[in-house]
Amino acid sequence: VLGEEVAIESFRRGATDYVLKQRMIRLPGAVERALAEARERARRRQAEQQKELLVRELSHRVKNTMAMVLSIVRRTARDDLTIREYADSLAGRLRAIADAHALLFETSWSDAELHDVLARTLMPHDREGCRVTIEAGPRLKIDPKKALAVSMIANELITNAVKYGALSGPSGTVSIGWTRETGEDGEPEVVLRWRESGGPPVKPPEKQGFGTTLIRRSAEYELDGAVDHAYAPEGVRVDIRFPLNRAI
Repeated sequence: VLGEEVAIESFRRGATDYVLKQRMIRLPGAVERALAEARERARRRQAEQQKELLVRELSHRVKNTMAMVLSIVRRTARDDLTIREYADSLAGRLRAIADAHALLFETSWSDAELHDVLARTLMPHDREGCRVTIEAGPRLKIDPKKALAVSMIANELITNAVKYGALSGPSGTVSIGWTRETGEDGEPEVVLRWRESGGPPVKPPEKQGFGTTLIRRSAEYELDGAVDHAYAPEGVRVDIRFPLNRAI
C-alpha cells in the first residue's frame, strides 16, 4: 500500500526508489540503479577512510621529519665549524631530506627503488658526470623509512668524499653498489658497498664528527642494520648491511 507517510519513511530508511505493482517492468532498472548507488556509497566511504588514514600517516611523518631536522640542526652546530661551513653542512643534510621526500611523494609515499634514492642524492655532486658511479645491483624496493635513511647516509658519504676524500682531488672517483644476500638469520638483506679511489692518502680522523655518527646511527636505528667503516690508505671503504623489506 503506497502512501505519503510510508514513502517518506521508506526513503528515510534508505530506499532509493519504488515500483508500482502494475509497473513491474521498472523493477530491473530500479534494482540496477539501487545497486549502483550502493557501490558508489561504499566507494566514497572507502575513499574517506583512506583519506583519513593518509592524513594521520602524513601528520606522523611530518612530526618525525621535524624532529629529525631539529636534531640535525643542533648536532651540526656542535661540530667545530665556521659559519659558512655550518651553513653548507646543514644545507646539504636538509637537501638530502628534501630530495628523499620528493621521491617518496612521487611514489605516493610507498616503496622506492634503491637505485632512484641513490641517484637523487649522489648525482648532483658529480658535476663532471664521470666521477661517481652507481653500480646497479638487483632491482630492490625499500620502504619510506629506509629510503630516508639511505639518502642521509649517501649524502654524508658523498659530502665527506668532496671535502676530504676521493673527490677532493682532481682524479679521484667513488662508486656505490649493492647486492642481495642471505643474512645469518636466513632472511634476505641488502649489502651496500661504498668505495673511493684515486684521492689523497687516507688516514683515520683524530675524532669522530657528526657525519660519521649520523651514518652509524642511521644504519643501526633507521635501517636496523650495521656499518663497517674502514679508512684504507687507497680510499675509504664503507659496507652497510640491513634487512630487505621487498624485492621486485
